Amino acid sequence: MNQSSKPKQPANGSTGVKAVTKTNNSGSKPATSNSTAADKNNNNNKPAAAQNASNEAASGQVKLVTQPQPPPAVQLRPFDQLMLDSHNYYRAHHSAPPLKYCSIMAKRAQYWADTLASKNSMYHERQTWDGENLAWKWNSGHCNFPATDFVNMWYYEAQHYRFPGTELGKINNGGNYITGHFSQVVWKNSQRVGFGRAVSKTGRVYVVARYRPPGNFVGWFKANVLPPKDGKLAVRFRRQ
Repeated sequence: MNQSSKPKQPANGSTGVKAVTKTNNSGSKPATSNSTAADKNNNNNKPAAAQNASNEAASGQVKLVTQPQPPPAVQLRPFDQLMLDSHNYYRAHHSAPPLKYCSIMAKRAQYWADTLASKNSMYHERQTWDGENLAWKWNSGHCNFPATDFVNMWYYEAQHYRFPGTELGKINNGGNYITGHFSQVVWKNSQRVGFGRAVSKTGRVYVVARYRPPGNFVGWFKANVLPPKDGKLAVRFRRQ
């Protein structure tokens, strides 16, 4: 098996994944259905709207006024649901609020996953609005990798992270930070996420995660990449 999860160092050298420069900154009673002759005579003196209401009640017709219903919850693909659950499992261990799935961001992530698979190469998209984690895996026998494989891969960069966070951590021989995926997974200020997955002709599985607001800003690591609650890294998320 061959696998890769390679965060790129952006032009400004500040992040281990794709990042951007960020600045701080009704209550009515039902009418009765049995009307008398006197009632009918009185109806002649009622306004048209009132007469219509009385006639509808007399004929057994009832108009129901309902409150607008919220749109149905998005039904996630099993892969996306597991990606989301594993992210939030690790985030909870680092005192970060859960991410919410965003279908718009998922479309962008899927577009980029399809692009990477078509070119059979992994590199970050040139965009400035989302954080981005990438990974690929390959096996000669199958391409049905569970989502946990990818998030676990990103999270366990944490073994190289220096708490309290003041920087991204070590740099590998290729000049890239090696903890940028982890820090984006648990980045406290990130709120929404979307995922993409695609398979190349050679069987490589490419996975893209997009985050907003993006993470990995120099000077913000201590406030956004919090130590594990019990002082130890989380036990590997295993639900398939």
